[in-house]
Amino acid sequence: MNNSAFTTIAVVILLGMTTGCQAIQYNTSAGRVEGKLNVHLVPHTHDDAGWLRTFYEYYYGSRIYANRDDHVMAGVQFILDTVTVTLLQNPDRKFTFADMAFFMKWWDEQPDGIKKVVEQLVENGQLYFVNGGYVQHDEAAAHYVAMIEQTTLGHQFLNRTFGFTPTIGWQIDPFGHSGTQASLMSGALGFDGLFFARTDYQDRAQRAPEKKLELIWRGAKSFGSSADVFTGNFPMGDYNPPDGFMLEWGFDDWQNRPSIVDCQDGCGEYNLDQRLDQFVLECQKRFNVTYGNDIMLTMGTDFTYANAFIWYKNMDKLIHYANLDGRLNVFYSTPAAYTEAKHSYNHSWPLKTDDYFPYADNEWSYWTGYFTSRPTSKGYVRTCTSFLQAARQLEVLGPAARRARQAGQPVVQLINGATSNFVLDVAAAPSTSVSDTWPSEGPPMSTKRLEMAVALLQHHDAITGTAKQLVADDYHLRLSKGMDEAGDAFRKELASLAFAEEARSSQQAGLEHKWGLLQPNATLQNEDVDHAGGRLGLCHLLNASVCHPTVEMSRLGHSILVAMYNPLGWPRTQGIRVPIDTNFTSNWTVTDASGQVVESQLLPVSNSTVDLQNIMLQADILGNLTAAASYELVFIAAAPPLGYTTYTLTPVWGAQLSGAPVTGLAAASRSRSWLNGTRLEDNTTETQPLVQLSSGVIDVSVSAATGRLLSLGRRGANLAADLNTEVFWYNSSDGQGHEASGAYIFRPDGSIGITAPIPIEIVEGPVLTEIRQEFRPWAKLTTRIWKGAEFLEVEWTAGPLPFKDGMGHELVIRYESNVTSGDEFYTDSNGREMLKRKVNFRPTWNLDVKQPVAGNYYPLTAAIYIEEEAGRQLAVVTDRAQGGSSLKPGQVEIMVHRRVFHDDARGVAENLNETMCGCTQCNCPGLVTRGSHYLTLQGPSTAASYRRTLQQLVNDPLILTFGKASGAGAAQTLPSSGMHTTFLADEAGLPKSVHLLTLKDNGDGRVLLRLAHVYQVDEDSGEDKNLTLDLNTLFKDLSFEAAEEVTLAAGKPLSQVDRLQWQVGESLSNDTSTAPVTNFVKRTGLSCQTGCQDALQIELQPMEIRTFLLVPASAPSNSLN
Repeated sequence: MNNSAFTTIAVVILLGMTTGCQAIQYNTSAGRVEGKLNVHLVPHTHDDAGWLRTFYEYYYGSRIYANRDDHVMAGVQFILDTVTVTLLQNPDRKFTFADMAFFMKWWDEQPDGIKKVVEQLVENGQLYFVNGGYVQHDEAAAHYVAMIEQTTLGHQFLNRTFGFTPTIGWQIDPFGHSGTQASLMSGALGFDGLFFARTDYQDRAQRAPEKKLELIWRGAKSFGSSADVFTGNFPMGDYNPPDGFMLEWGFDDWQNRPSIVDCQDGCGEYNLDQRLDQFVLECQKRFNVTYGNDIMLTMGTDFTYANAFIWYKNMDKLIHYANLDGRLNVFYSTPAAYTEAKHSYNHSWPLKTDDYFPYADNEWSYWTGYFTSRPTSKGYVRTCTSFLQAARQLEVLGPAARRARQAGQPVVQLINGATSNFVLDVAAAPSTSVSDTWPSEGPPMSTKRLEMAVALLQHHDAITGTAKQLVADDYHLRLSKGMDEAGDAFRKELASLAFAEEARSSQQAGLEHKWGLLQPNATLQNEDVDHAGGRLGLCHLLNASVCHPTVEMSRLGHSILVAMYNPLGWPRTQGIRVPIDTNFTSNWTVTDASGQVVESQLLPVSNSTVDLQNIMLQADILGNLTAAASYELVFIAAAPPLGYTTYTLTPVWGAQLSGAPVTGLAAASRSRSWLNGTRLEDNTTETQPLVQLSSGVIDVSVSAATGRLLSLGRRGANLAADLNTEVFWYNSSDGQGHEASGAYIFRPDGSIGITAPIPIEIVEGPVLTEIRQEFRPWAKLTTRIWKGAEFLEVEWTAGPLPFKDGMGHELVIRYESNVTSGDEFYTDSNGREMLKRKVNFRPTWNLDVKQPVAGNYYPLTAAIYIEEEAGRQLAVVTDRAQGGSSLKPGQVEIMVHRRVFHDDARGVAENLNETMCGCTQCNCPGLVTRGSHYLTLQGPSTAASYRRTLQQLVNDPLILTFGKASGAGAAQTLPSSGMHTTFLADEAGLPKSVHLLTLKDNGDGRVLLRLAHVYQVDEDSGEDKNLTLDLNTLFKDLSFEAAEEVTLAAGKPLSQVDRLQWQVGESLSNDTSTAPVTNFVKRTGLSCQTGCQDALQIELQPMEIRTFLLVPASAPSNSLN
């Protein structure tokens, strides 16, 4: 018996579809009726991709750990199993599902017969997908790049599997909502509607009586009205069924939510009339606050429908009897059908142009703590997201470059199946390594694990830091495994590109080419190569000056090769710090890829770094300190756009120093330390306590008396400002009387600053100057002034935060200036548009602030700035998501770390007490976290341009790999012929306003390309203008013979998008005009199937992101389905 037939028979038996059965028939065929009170029943389940349990625990319904505090009967596989069967029982039934991470896992486990059944349910509209992302991402801590990529993962699966693309956004659980969610993640996805539950209690209370919970949201100025989206805020502020109609067994208070009993034989359990009256009452509550004659009831909540039979049998009865009763018209529906009903009103809806941050659910409880919670996790996610983008670029560009290089020559395969006398470490190459057969006809597996891990971490209880510790550990393990796999492929690809020419020229010698590191010195022993990290290696602890390859090779006196990749489409310079050991020699030179000497400096690591290394040893993160450096060799690297280069670090010793003078030796650093104006080196009082420092572009003054910064100036611009960096902390409320600070909630109980003089050390050199401040042993700053830089890099090291006093500590860095900014400041929206904020104010409703600190905190995904009218702008760019504000004129404060000892009663049931060991109740040091802020002071003509560029440079840093250079004392040079170091056709790079957001192998013979305009329409930078590009002249080795423009998440061709158009009424902000500030041109979609060499010119408007699926000219055509 074939699989399909067996499945069909099994389903028939299970459903009881036999001729001998007499079933009660309920009429569930009702639909929407004009003029009646229409109740759209939307059965759904909200399935967190990790929170109190791990993703797999939630999927399988397992309980691996015994100390769990939740009692939800969670098992997503059973939800999908039983929903499938119950939908088959009745074609009127519908089910809405959003979480593709779970569905994709379940789909992979199903036999073909079940898959065919599910395909039919999707085609019938019974199984309806909303949102369609891999997860339901957070909207405060998630960066727009990761939001797009995780949504793409889900949308492409739905398109390939069912030919379906969602049209409804379903962000029902995130804790506040961003303008980017409306404009990009709804409008640019082709969505007709967006629905969510959580909004500020005051906002909802003011809009509900006016029936303005449903509105048109214009989330970004730059898109005009083109991205307007109909937005529904669930009336009760949650996504649960009406009170009394939680029909899931196993929930608390089940006795108050009984099944509907309609027995006709006088049984004592009969409750139909009572339940109908209760249902009508609940519906009327919603009609009272909703415009029109349609309401939507969300029939489900977290992990409901594991036994879908209970739900559907009760809802069948509800529909049947409510319609007989006649007071309501009740029917199964979907969010899309509800949206279409609202569209039919021909009504002018209120217009909203701000966002929904911050969110509070009562006067004491602002959900602004999670903007910072688990700071190391947030930083790790950002690093992995950037690395993923770069690795996927090389999966496309690497094979394309090799194909072009090998054209007309005998093929030398560098990784898989070598055809020459030398190989590139074939034995070590996994089956998923890079291949010259490209584009692939399957997904690029080397980055797939990391892609899925990064996508999972965008979940609104993952990147937010609001899951239990054991779940957070699981998230981080997934990221680590993904980075290992993608890292292996990345460094192989980089090695094969940068050194393939040298490898080919060395074939005669039959030398082994280990990961691109040619070893011509015949006396070098293999064990020395391995011991020294002879492969190109990635060092993930560079910010702690820990790197085994470089420290070990310097200890052995070997030259160090630094191969670096620039994922941005712009040329760049970046300060590089390479950890080294100086026991062999303290004399080094640095040379670039052409063999030219580069200015360098030897810098001792800070006491803060030494302390961090020791605490990592104590926590068994490091097995020993052999990879921990005591010095760093620093220099400034120049990298080509979307390309790679190398630098060689060469030790100089012995006879080399006794002969002719060696040019280009690394300069030593000069160190001076003070406490309260007294020099610590000789215990003398400083007669001139003002210390002047400079990068050559900016000037910084420091007080040796107080240990504080005093001012920041910019040469040649007549620009200066008083500037001080302070560290202080808020004590966390313990909840006595009202609310505690916790993973979600920030509720301070007073603040403590440090007013006394602090010790300060200044380490100077020609490349880098560091200002090292210790405010407390657990709160330290290192401010870096790089030669030629226009910014200050402020590296903060926080932790272990104190715990013996029993008080939670929420650590803040405050930048104090004399910029007269008033009560206004600006924060980014997921890294895209900058939004104006005003202290103690909301644009669309009257705010009564009971928490003046927490209630004025906003999410900073990328940047915050303050400015004067037509004057100075002080901006801070962050390397991860954090919370921050400007509570007083001239000040910017950013929370960098939190350690709290009370739960905030929002469900996680665990204190946010992170340790270095990834445990909460253990004998391990508290968590130490380290990150950086980047400060820039600009005038009005350069502020936006410089800040936008800096944001991109910080978000996508150079990726460094390390290995042993070819022979002691020899500079590693790139080949002079047959190779190039940039993949772009224009070696000057892309225009300043264009960002290459995504370039990846789509897994079906096509390339997915995204280009983004990085400026918004009102930035007045000179760059906020339309521009044109030709896709066929972007890359050196890559042209395209067919192209299809698609939606932002590549779910379907843009030409097939036909969004509902809505009438806009009054502005909730009381604006005099609701007209868009710009006439953004709505795209109809570029499409070219043949002869496209001269037909791929495109235009980019400010903030616009355009997405294309492209067929490379040498690949077989494969059009979109």
